Amino acid sequence: MSMSELLERLEAAGIPLDDLTKSAMIDIDPSDFTDFDLEGFWHDKPIPFLFTGFGATRTISAPHMIATLLHHLEITIGQDIMLIGSKGGYLAAIIDRMVGKDGTVTILEPHDEVRLHTEERVREAPMLRSNQASTTKRC
Repeated sequence: MSMSELLERLEAAGIPLDDLTKSAMIDIDPSDFTDFDLEGFWHDKPIPFLFTGFGATRTISAPHMIATLLHHLEITIGQDIMLIGSKGGYLAAIIDRMVGKDGTVTILEPHDEVRLHTEERVREAPMLRSNQASTTKRC
């Protein structure tokens, strides 16, 4: 399944998706932020990106939750956005694409394992801008 097909299904189910959100979600590949199977994601379910040393599962939210959050944030090109909690970097990458080269995304991530995972994935993500890519900071 493709992201375009998933977004069509979400729209048919009544999830609000504007063109900027759709474009960003199509551009950013969730597989860049997890090593786990994406099958559940394509069926609108959260997927793990990390199992912590304490046995907790950290997930990328279900696509309908991401789309709903982005709708309510009312993101526009050029904004400077701060995220508290990285969700593995996937959400930050989408927002980074939405705000464009004149905007910024800063992540505050207090959990060391999640922060390290996010830093690695954001650094390696081919779609992020290298000079202003999303950054993580420890609280």
